[in-house]
Amino acid sequence: HAMETDRLLEKLFDNPELYPLELDFTKERIHFIRMLPLAYKRASFTTYARKEALKMTMGIDKLLKYQAAVCPSPHRPIFHIFHIAYCGSTLLARCFEAIKGCFVLKEPRALYQAGHIRAHLDLTQEGQREYWKKLLNLILTLFSRTYHENDAVVIKNSDLNSNFIAELLDQYS
Repeated sequence: HAMETDRLLEKLFDNPELYPLELDFTKERIHFIRMLPLAYKRASFTTYARKEALKMTMGIDKLLKYQAAVCPSPHRPIFHIFHIAYCGSTLLARCFEAIKGCFVLKEPRALYQAGHIRAHLDLTQEGQREYWKKLLNLILTLFSRTYHENDAVVIKNSDLNSNFIAELLDQYS
């Protein structure tokens, strides 16, 4: 069972086929669904990907431990689209999708949920601040996976992610 879990973790960190749909903080885990390249493109918002396609769940602690040992930071830089609601940002994201070599995620729910978690943490406490940094890094690492090695990742953020723009951009400084 341990070898099977290790192979699954390796796949999770190498390939975007298992998409982190949502965070379940009551049970400290992430729900993943299977998404092939066409499913990413067809989804108006990856936030609303089909929940009935749920494939598996994985504990956040297990993901953080594996990440620390094997893949401590995102595979590649992530470019972000920040916006206010109803301003044409989905059209902009679709334009990026039309460019060969762009892998676009539109309003990923897990990143949106992370923002809600952040709002409830006391970031003046070192333990909570470190947990937040590790969690954000984990999510961005999972979203930095692409089907093709040279693809650029573009995330069209939810307008509610504006409260941590600096932290999203600090990942690469």
